[in-house]
Amino acid sequence: QRSLYNHLFNRYNKALRPSSTPSNTLIVEIGVELTHLIDMNEKHQTLTANLWLTMGWNDSYLRWNDSEWRGITALTVPDSYVWKPDIVLYEKYVYILPN
Repeated sequence: QRSLYNHLFNRYNKALRPSSTPSNTLIVEIGVELTHLIDMNEKHQTLTANLWLTMGWNDSYLRWNDSEWRGITALTVPDSYVWKPDIVLYEKYVYILPN
């Protein structure tokens, strides 16, 4: 795994969006999972909850042929080593149901 890691990250730059062509669209999938319902107030029509957010995308710079690397199909690396999309999430979201 060390040699594969070195092969992938030798010239990897996490500041660059992972696309071979700058004009190509990079699809970032975002998932939301309700993890904890804290409070629900029917009278005030409010809901307080904890959510788990996930993001996923294909980084074309971190691909390899597993047959060339002793069958290694996955490699775990710290998230601080890879490019991440600039997506900002507001801590609070308010939606008022129309009457």
